[in-house]
Amino acid sequence: MGTIQIPSSAETYAVEGNQTIAGTLAVIGAQTNTAGVQAAAVAVIATATGATTGTIPDGASVCTVTVATDANDIVVLPTPTPGNIVWLLSAAVAFELRSSAPSTVLINGGTGGAAVESAVANTDYVTRCVCMDATHWIVTHFAADGTESAGDAAA
Repeated sequence: MGTIQIPSSAETYAVEGNQTIAGTLAVIGAQTNTAGVQAAAVAVIATATGATTGTIPDGASVCTVTVATDANDIVVLPTPTPGNIVWLLSAAVAFELRSSAPSTVLINGGTGGAAVESAVANTDYVTRCVCMDATHWIVTHFAADGTESAGDAAA
């Protein structure tokens, strides 16, 4: 596989066929996709501390969640990047949700503290986490019938 050097200019370049990019693709300016864009789900396994497999990697947007032990296992949100949205798919799995810095990065306006977390019930099939700014996540849950509800404030 070779490397293609594209000069900086106002020209348009067409790339045909399947392409693989190993690394981060940064698009500066508008991006138009005629066939849509889908993010592959990342597997996250909640753990007693949220470490290793329980931590959502930065840049992930869709995660399938399972638990290692029980409903007290923890999933840790990625580093807050304003505007990022993380979807957690966890049908019939209960766990605790924690920010990457629970003392200063709050979930649903909760109180800060070293080990504060927000419960995700086994009836919450999909959880949407929206990063509002460097210190706030807004979390909502969706039941199997599509009903939406606010997540608990982490406390």
